[in-house]
Amino acid sequence: MKQFILGFKTMQQLALYERYDEAHIVKTRLEHEGINCLLLDEHVNRLYGSMVLVRLCVDDCDLERAKQILRRYQLFQVVEDETA
Repeated sequence: MKQFILGFKTMQQLALYERYDEAHIVKTRLEHEGINCLLLDEHVNRLYGSMVLVRLCVDDCDLERAKQILRRYQLFQVVEDETA
C-alpha cells in the first residue's frame, strides 16, 4: 500500500481504477458508509484514459473497513498495484 500525507492526515491507497466513472461510484459508496476518501489522478485519467490509473485513497484508520466494503459490494474489479 502506498501512503500519502495530506495536511495532518495520513491516507493509504486502497485501489486503482482504469475508469474514472468506476472510481467515482466506489468513492460515493464509501462516503455513504462514512469513510473519508480521496481520488488522485482523476483529471489526468480523463485526459489520457487508462494510461494513468485513478487512485482511491482512504484515511489510515478506515483502511480495513473500506476493504471489507469493497469485498462486500464487489462493485468493480480493482487493478492490482504492481509497485506494492
